Amino acid sequence: MSWRSDVIVAGGGVAGVAAAIAAARQGAKVLLIERYGQLGGMATGGLITVLLGYERYEFGLNKEIGEEILNQKAAVLEVQATREWVEDMGYTSIKRIKFDGEQMKYLLERMLVDEGVELLYHTYISKAIVEGGEVRGVILESKAGRQAALGKIVIDATGDGDVFATAGAQYETEEHPWGLGLGHRFGGVDIDRAMKYMKDDVKRYAALMDQLEKKIGVRYHWSPSARRGITLCMGPRLYNFNVLDPRDSTRLEIRGKEIAMKALEFLRENVPGFEDAFIVEFAPQFGIRVTRRLVGEYILSTEEVKSGARFDDAVVRSIYDVPYGCFVPKEIDGLLVAGRCISMAPGADELRLIGPCIATGEAAGVAAALSVKHGVKPRALDIDVLQEALQGKTLPKAEVAAAMRV
Repeated sequence: MSWRSDVIVAGGGVAGVAAAIAAARQGAKVLLIERYGQLGGMATGGLITVLLGYERYEFGLNKEIGEEILNQKAAVLEVQATREWVEDMGYTSIKRIKFDGEQMKYLLERMLVDEGVELLYHTYISKAIVEGGEVRGVILESKAGRQAALGKIVIDATGDGDVFATAGAQYETEEHPWGLGLGHRFGGVDIDRAMKYMKDDVKRYAALMDQLEKKIGVRYHWSPSARRGITLCMGPRLYNFNVLDPRDSTRLEIRGKEIAMKALEFLRENVPGFEDAFIVEFAPQFGIRVTRRLVGEYILSTEEVKSGARFDDAVVRSIYDVPYGCFVPKEIDGLLVAGRCISMAPGADELRLIGPCIATGEAAGVAAALSVKHGVKPRALDIDVLQEALQGKTLPKAEVAAAMRV
């Protein structure tokens, strides 16, 4: 059995979901392939349940998803502990939405179903199908055996660049200076008592966390989740694990669970409010910041992100622009890239946050659908046509292509 679609989206994280919705809304027939039985990627399965960077996009799917999850009473805005955690990580966002991951999974799924996107869960993508330097589809592996999905355009939103890596595109790999981890949640916690204990004597609590660090070998942070009585740890920073290697991935799973359970034992014994705490969940996905990155037609630099650079071919605009060249592989046609593996320099990785991933996914989805509609390869798509279609989505409505060239 094989599938045929106009646009194939590889990966059901927030970038892939946004790409699929955007392409479908442009009239394309879309197939989204996801290895788990859920959507959201790091935002749900990785327990990174904070819409970091969301507030920079006052339009498009970022706004739509943020408002909808708030409307469903599955999120909280401006949680103090979240603000402190975000600032500790070096970000200066004003708005932050902390959401319930389970509700987010359902919301994203309903959005795709409502747009007529065909979903294929529990399916791995083993490699790209390439003919004459152009991606024609992907090889699938599942309980049904080996199958193929063929499409006019493929969007690699796997996060790890699984499609472009097997298609022969140039890419780089690196370990992020913040490492990676395995998130977890504890239940049965009296959050108010625990937070009061923390704030009543900051030095006392810091000394306690020093003791915990000696016990488990890493610095540990927790914060309230979007649900009463449940705490969230997005994963202590761990290093020297290559998650592209299943042996290292297995070691990380074991180490991550060990850290969580030792931390739980310590918190029960030492922090008021944690006396009756219990493990609710180990994240089904690692908290991964970076593995592979595309070397595309353009590589967005750290300086350009920090300085708020503007580009003639911008397809995402916030406090800085993301040019279309970051989505397009140098050598390979029929392929676009979205999410945390687009073409950017190591220090420009603000783009890996959930808000920017939604935005790059939406832009890639529109570009893919327009490429199909006009019968051109993505690299040959008229940038003015694309920018016009993106107004009110990833580009401000008030801006036109000419005004963007200031």
